[in-house]
Amino acid sequence: MSRRPAVYVIRQRADLSKVGISISPRRRLSDLTRERKTKLHLDFVGETKDGDARKIERRAHQILSERRVDGEWFATDVSAAVEAVIAAANDLGFTIAENMAYADVRAMLGIRLAPDLKAALERAAKADRRTVSNLVEKILADWLKANGFVRK
Repeated sequence: MSRRPAVYVIRQRADLSKVGISISPRRRLSDLTRERKTKLHLDFVGETKDGDARKIERRAHQILSERRVDGEWFATDVSAAVEAVIAAANDLGFTIAENMAYADVRAMLGIRLAPDLKAALERAAKADRRTVSNLVEKILADWLKANGFVRK
């Protein structure tokens, strides 16, 4: 474990995430689980060697400010919260890397798109401050839920 603070994203439910910093994200998860008396999930831990985790956290909070629910909790899904952390690091000129020891396993999917569709996705993702991958995941998840393929 690192002795430097890491930026983490903890999820309470699909549309409620917390962005914070901690030297021990797992311990922070445990503390928050006890405080909130509900199941929480540690979905992302980002570490920076050339930057300040506190500055990244503050900038991520600014990016998500319109979605703030309470303190460091935001009405947003994990993907958008992680994107805010990455965007914050980029805005500040820092690099941030996910510590894969905490990683939630994701399945990979490769798709071919018409160039105009890809360009439209890139514009839409930028407008929504997401990556193309995150936007595609959101669109697919929304469609699958709406059509009864996954639970709402």
